[in-house]
Amino acid sequence: MEQKGYYIDLFNRLLEGNCSPTDTEVLLQWLGSEEQDPLAASLILEEFNKSASSTDIDPAVREMLAAKLPGILKQEEVRIVQMQPRHDWRKWLGIAATVLLLAGSAFFWRWYSGQDAKTAGALSKQVDILPGSDKAILTLDDGKQVVLDSNGHINIQQGNTAVQQLSGVLQYEAAKSPGSKEIAYNRLSTPRGGQFQLVLPDGTKAFLNAVSSIRFPTAFTGNERLVEIEGQVNFDIAQDASKPFIVKTRNTRIEALGTSFDVMAYADEPTINTTLESGAVKVSIESTGESVVLQPGKQAIVNAKTEKMQVKSVNVNKIVAWKNGYFILDNDPVQTIMRQIQRWYDVDVKYEDGFSVEHISGEIPRDYTLVEVLKVMDICGVKCELEGRTIIVKK
Repeated sequence: MEQKGYYIDLFNRLLEGNCSPTDTEVLLQWLGSEEQDPLAASLILEEFNKSASSTDIDPAVREMLAAKLPGILKQEEVRIVQMQPRHDWRKWLGIAATVLLLAGSAFFWRWYSGQDAKTAGALSKQVDILPGSDKAILTLDDGKQVVLDSNGHINIQQGNTAVQQLSGVLQYEAAKSPGSKEIAYNRLSTPRGGQFQLVLPDGTKAFLNAVSSIRFPTAFTGNERLVEIEGQVNFDIAQDASKPFIVKTRNTRIEALGTSFDVMAYADEPTINTTLESGAVKVSIESTGESVVLQPGKQAIVNAKTEKMQVKSVNVNKIVAWKNGYFILDNDPVQTIMRQIQRWYDVDVKYEDGFSVEHISGEIPRDYTLVEVLKVMDICGVKCELEGRTIIVKK
């Protein structure tokens, strides 16, 4: 009993955030020891019952948890990350998972038992789909197309500009002497399941997400540096006070000097979002003349239909997570993550009639295979089936 009390104390301190790394490791080793499985499950269930009153959780859910907890520690090499749906009662699913997560390391665990095991089994029988990778198509001024991937190496001369690709980065380097004044335009496009990095002739860095494109001159010769984009592109602008950097997308114009920002303007998204990481940008709606100057941490949201704009504070790390290798959600509708999954894994998504909108929070590495991602969604209560390259979201 004294031993159990010791581990209960460690467990409580872990939940309160007061458990040292050493104590956390001791607790995790104890929870993972096969001979302690019954006591470990009892401990988690005891804390669950102590912390949540009957009014906090659906009795059916409580019964389901009680049935599942004994199987939590039967670990299997299935990579799962903790995600929290909107409903308060579901946070207790996360608490049970938290004791099996050691900060800063990958920890394998399995939640599935009973019917969930059948779901996981059905998913595993599907041909898995790998995540996206570095790939794009470069369309030259004469219409010629060059296929790019992470392993390619090219050297092209576009007027006075040298174009070189090294792995997943395409770099333009303009000659110091102006040479010909004739301007050539190139377009870099990523397909579904693709991403690519671009260094423009002025040194500006652009990172394209899946299903995105950027049209740009091979040399910036005028009074401004103008590019046009579709989809989602993250910019790190090279400073040049004499030539403002202009991004045009749909009905929105973004003007910057030296700054970094993210623009999301997919045709299947209801808004055009400009998020400022550093510096300052001016966001304008061309048809109405409405404009706003953003400060770091702010986002301008333009409604694609009404052309109305609002500004709000956002978690910039969440917005740019895609270029750092993650999907991050914060009480977002399921449809939001599904659109991201659709673009990154090159799949289609269908919803069963009667599907009700759920809001979920959490993060998923973008290097997970699709089956792994769907297992995470299943833990969150979002049931999916994979049929070929189509995800069916169950009601």
